[in-house]
Amino acid sequence: MCSSDLLSGQYSMRGFSGCIVGDILTDYYSHDSVKVKIIDDYRHATLNYLERLMTTSAEPVVIDIRILENVFKLNRDILSSYDMLNFLAGSIRSTFKISDLTPLDSKETAYGINFDKIPGIEKENAEKFAVATDEDLIDYRALKRILKLSGDDAVSVIFQELSGNPQAQKAFMQAVRERILAKALLKEKGKSYGLKDKKLEIMLGKLVIEQFKSSGTNAVEIPHDFIGSQANMITFIGRLQKNIEEINLLASGENDESAKAGLLKEKETAVNMIIELIVVYADENKSKRISKVQNLNDARNYRAMLSAA
Repeated sequence: MCSSDLLSGQYSMRGFSGCIVGDILTDYYSHDSVKVKIIDDYRHATLNYLERLMTTSAEPVVIDIRILENVFKLNRDILSSYDMLNFLAGSIRSTFKISDLTPLDSKETAYGINFDKIPGIEKENAEKFAVATDEDLIDYRALKRILKLSGDDAVSVIFQELSGNPQAQKAFMQAVRERILAKALLKEKGKSYGLKDKKLEIMLGKLVIEQFKSSGTNAVEIPHDFIGSQANMITFIGRLQKNIEEINLLASGENDESAKAGLLKEKETAVNMIIELIVVYADENKSKRISKVQNLNDARNYRAMLSAA
């Protein structure tokens, strides 16, 4: 039997962490055994099927890597592939318990939440929320009131799973805050389903936070040589980011307060310009992501994803 001390010792010394016999997985280190759901049939393996199974199965799901590779090869929807990769990454990390996530992993978890599951915020609360201290960000009662959290939503469930890990909670909520403010601005500009390029969406959230902290919301003019396309926008953003790096370097070594203030004003303008370019010219997600599992309680879905294997 694979769970015997002799055999498990031999395999663990060679780098194996466990084995599966039938539908029972045994961990060589803890000597724990758990029943698993094994996916070994190519015919039924689609992204929709895997996502539905992973959110509803009462047992940890084990997928043959060749089947998983085949699923992604056959899928032509880039957005659904991106969502599933984030979902899988979150599920893999949760095998080690969500409460044990590092602050960096907690941020990545926040960035992986679907746009439509990110809470909204009223305009009058946005500035106060943007400059809230780290301590305020982990005051759940205040968060629940300001963000109108139900307690069964993705943010609430993950936040509560991180209880006892305040650094990870702070990192998670810092990233959630970025996404909330980015979502609010995009909705204001008519892009209610977010952006196709999630990296631009994340960048936007970080810049909006910086904009609020500097109070640099002055209007900017699009450069006269700008051609209105996402490709041209990315070129301009790269140029502006380089300017910001140079300004930061100059400001760090500047002792004259007046000169430093001038540099920071230049930085504010560059930040505002990037924000303006993103919200106006970045390609929008044209349709809302429809949940594949509509009849189950959200909290149960999220907790199933976060449960330890």
